Amino acid sequence: IHVLLTVRSKSTLTHKGLVAFPGGIKSKVDTSSVDTALREAHEEIGLSPNDVEVLSVLPMTWTVPNFSVVPVIGLIPSDFEPVVDKKEVEEAFSVPLVEFLNNSSCRKEVHFYYGWGIFAYFFELNASSTSVWCYGLTAYLCQMVAAIVYEK
Repeated sequence: IHVLLTVRSKSTLTHKGLVAFPGGIKSKVDTSSVDTALREAHEEIGLSPNDVEVLSVLPMTWTVPNFSVVPVIGLIPSDFEPVVDKKEVEEAFSVPLVEFLNNSSCRKEVHFYYGWGIFAYFFELNASSTSVWCYGLTAYLCQMVAAIVYEK
């Protein structure tokens, strides 16, 4: 099992250059969180909504500095080749989900936001062109799903 991630463009309005899932802001044409996720994945990496088998929609959660996120988990064909929209995404890459249970590629830190101490995991991953750091909500969700899938 692999997880598909992106490195966001440095020209986007938010989360510049960060590792993230494909996705984005709900549009007027979206009737659900699944619609938003599928539309954004198609725009960002060329993933056809017809090629996604949606498995689950996780509860809404929040990121710093106050964005709501509704994670949508789905299966895609193993031979999918991303075609990135360079305005939104620098690159797309996949890594084994089990990598998020690997302590040797993980660094743990406490960060303070608005007076709250948040325990954060940072995973060093190999993207197609370089190594990148995955952290924050993306790392947390990958780690949580990996723990469930691999019963850890």
